[in-house]
Amino acid sequence: MRYYTAVQAAKEIGVSDKTVRNWIEEGKLSATRTPSNRLAIPAGEVEKLKKAYARFSGQEESAAEIRVLSARLLDLEHHCVALEQRVTELEQRNLIEKAVYPSLSPTSPYNSNKPILPPQKRISAPSLGSPDDIPSGSLLLADFAECYGIPRGTVSHHVRMGIAGEKLSTVDRPKPGRPEHTERWLTPELQEQALAYWRRHGVKLQDPNATGC
Repeated sequence: MRYYTAVQAAKEIGVSDKTVRNWIEEGKLSATRTPSNRLAIPAGEVEKLKKAYARFSGQEESAAEIRVLSARLLDLEHHCVALEQRVTELEQRNLIEKAVYPSLSPTSPYNSNKPILPPQKRISAPSLGSPDDIPSGSLLLADFAECYGIPRGTVSHHVRMGIAGEKLSTVDRPKPGRPEHTERWLTPELQEQALAYWRRHGVKLQDPNATGC
């Protein structure tokens, strides 16, 4: 039968000789002593442990890859949420500007070659009124959060993921003209709940008067 020394076994398995000696002391690896007091490890024991260690290393690498991919997936999800909110903002702004600055007819005496400038300050969506199927006084979540200085991406995270397991409640409805997208509204009651939710979880709120609301 072939035997390995501790150094040879360590090289064969791919670990340090100290690790091999620890395995022998822990009973994970069988070994005997030669007349010269050197460790003699059966080749069969080395091969068996080599295969087991290779499987264990492969599992560790797979687990590490899964953790990296999970982190990347979470980052991508946050990025998609931010992009979705940005699209919603731009669409809402476009609707408001069309309502405030309707297109002039070519025959209108007020038409001119000068371009119509957009308003310097965006008019908030609540000024146009809430939909018929939403209680009076309701506000879009994005506009309500903006009044209190909370970023859109943060608010979206509060709705989707929540804080400490508690999520922000909203009234969801299809976006007019784009039913595949969702609008999130806050009724007057939900507005009070949202403020209590943010205060309860230590979210910094700005004075609405300071944000121009």
